[in-house]
Amino acid sequence: MDPPPPPAQPVNPVTLLHHCCHHPQIIYGVSDPLFQDTDVYATSYLFAPDDWTRYKAIVRLLNHFEWNWVGVVILLEAYENEVKRLSKLMAEKGICIEFIITLSLDNRDIMKKVAVIKKSTAQVIVICGRFSMYYFKFIDECKTVIKNKTLILHESWESILYRTSVDWIRFINNSLVLFVQNMTINKAVIAIESVNPSTHPNDPIIEEIWFLLFKCKTKSKKANAYYAATYGYRGKICNETYSIPKQEYAFKDTSLYYTYVSVYILAQAIHKMLLEDSSELHNLQWKCEDKAFLIDKQLTKAGQGVSDLYTTVVTLSWLPKWQLRKTKQFIEEEAELHKYMKHVHYTDPNGRDISFNDRGEVPFTWILRNWVIKIDHNTKTTNILDRRIAVIEESSQGDLNFSFSDLLIRWKNGEQPQSLCNDPCPPGSRKTSDGGYQVCCYICVPCSEGEVSNLSDSQICHKCPREEWPDKQSITCIQKPREFLSYEKDNLVTAFSVVAIFCSVLTLFIIRLFIDYWDTPIVKANNRTMSFILLVSILLSFLCVFFFLGRPVDITCLLRQASFGILFSIGVSSVLAKTVTVCIAFKATKPGRSIAKLTSLKISNYVVFICSSIQVLICVAWLSASPPYVEFDHDTYPGMIIIQCNEGSDIWFYSMLGYLGILAAVSFVLAFIVRTLPDSFNEAKYITFSMLVFISVWIVLIPAYLSTRGKYMVAVEIFAILTSSAGILGCIFSPKVYIILLKPELNSKSIILEKNKS
Repeated sequence: MDPPPPPAQPVNPVTLLHHCCHHPQIIYGVSDPLFQDTDVYATSYLFAPDDWTRYKAIVRLLNHFEWNWVGVVILLEAYENEVKRLSKLMAEKGICIEFIITLSLDNRDIMKKVAVIKKSTAQVIVICGRFSMYYFKFIDECKTVIKNKTLILHESWESILYRTSVDWIRFINNSLVLFVQNMTINKAVIAIESVNPSTHPNDPIIEEIWFLLFKCKTKSKKANAYYAATYGYRGKICNETYSIPKQEYAFKDTSLYYTYVSVYILAQAIHKMLLEDSSELHNLQWKCEDKAFLIDKQLTKAGQGVSDLYTTVVTLSWLPKWQLRKTKQFIEEEAELHKYMKHVHYTDPNGRDISFNDRGEVPFTWILRNWVIKIDHNTKTTNILDRRIAVIEESSQGDLNFSFSDLLIRWKNGEQPQSLCNDPCPPGSRKTSDGGYQVCCYICVPCSEGEVSNLSDSQICHKCPREEWPDKQSITCIQKPREFLSYEKDNLVTAFSVVAIFCSVLTLFIIRLFIDYWDTPIVKANNRTMSFILLVSILLSFLCVFFFLGRPVDITCLLRQASFGILFSIGVSSVLAKTVTVCIAFKATKPGRSIAKLTSLKISNYVVFICSSIQVLICVAWLSASPPYVEFDHDTYPGMIIIQCNEGSDIWFYSMLGYLGILAAVSFVLAFIVRTLPDSFNEAKYITFSMLVFISVWIVLIPAYLSTRGKYMVAVEIFAILTSSAGILGCIFSPKVYIILLKPELNSKSIILEKNKS
């Protein structure tokens, strides 16, 4: 419900007076909030716990129990000052007020206010201010609605403990109450203990106190009927000399203590000032035109008797037509007194050291209590357990230091209430606004990628370090997994290793076979030296696959691409040399051709050397200018670190591959041209097919290589190396192995000559 407009704030004439004249003033009771402006009211000193400190303690209490969604009940007459101050403190600490109920004596719309509380989700209600008659109707209507809600009360609500109404007791049972540490003057306590109806006859206030404490009837029948209707029980006839025992002293207000100590503080300051400069005593000349200056101790009373302890006020009053002589000297003396007031140190009768801080305030100690009330329905009696659960020390800087004993608290439902606008955000998420005006109401969103939150209701998610990544719940950061072709974890490595070893063994077998049949026609045909060089390069190409497997290190990164490029260039150069040999050998058989001279120059050796040397120069320049190195890639896959080889320079890398492609293309074209030559001299058709396989594999796999990342990019290159090497091995040498092993009769010179004649 919308709160009513706050009442107008009256101008305090005493405030204006002290503001103008800069009189040092000790405030020992409830103070005007204006006096908290120490820049304007620098001569005001507060020696009493004010509501501002009380509200700070309440807010600290709410934060301690993580309550950020509360209701407030307050009297209409105190609405403006109380709510503004409390709301400001709550807002600073992220606490929201769900509703504000204002009470007045006529209790207008009380049922609507009860409905607001009934619909509310706040499990904690702060009831501001002292206990008042205004709360009677409110308690009667709300006793069932609030029975499960935790109340935070002012210490003056202690008076309600002595009512026998079970519903009223349930209303405040298990509540939290904030007290100022009890400070008394023993002489005052003795004086109060001596008070009884016999010493103050016909005092209605005394009679009411005795009715509240001891259920004693008064002399007035009307008063007895009123009390019975108001408090819910009838009194009994008591002995008029029955006094208040110390253990049942219910009026724990410390106004007498504050008044007593304030006077002594002022006296001590004046005493020190006069001791230091006694000559200035004669400079204070006060004179009025008509009458003398008066210091009047006024008692503002609602009745007669000791109940006026709550309203004792000391003021300075002047009678009309006053004038001051030597005003300048007077103001200087006031300023000098202010200086001594700032540095006064006083020890009270209880041994407590008292001094003012920089804001002109005396720090106090607060006690948080938990009222646990047990009701005996048979005897209709109550047993009150006043549990002290926290001590709140106010420092000289205004900070509050809490010392809690949460285990001593008895809650209404047996467990600590959760007074929140919505359920807390679990770890792994953060709070964000739901678009409403209440900052305590929010929605929970999961942490963004790469962020974690290990606290409930976290405002932000924290980014994991570069080497770490969130777990599945985004609660903690864990080490990122490292990705590479691992011998322990990847089946691909096992498959590649088996294939590479098998092909290497097969190549070694062919090499041994060719050595054993070195002088046979099938081995001699088409340059057996080039065949041997080609077989060795293919063998080493199979073995260089192991440079690509396992965790990359600097040496493997340096060797793997260079070794692959050089070995393949030797192999393709050997194929090219074999093709050139076939072409020259065929053309040299025709009479009168000058090309026959080339057959004696071992041109195939020069082809292999020159073509391979160019690739070697490219690789040497590459390794010298921009060598490959181990790289930890954190960006390709957010939750993974790819350990890979950075090629150093893409230009050199693709230059190496481009040159290899040129050699393969030239070999393919030349072999295709001479494919129709006689079979006895010609293996060009096999070279053509092997180069076709080689070029096809790389044309298909290069786009796949460029489109993949991580270990699969390396796997594509390994597959291309194995496939192209196996293609050359199978296409060129499988027919010869077939003849050597399965058709040895074809491996003879006579058969070749017969083919040539035909």
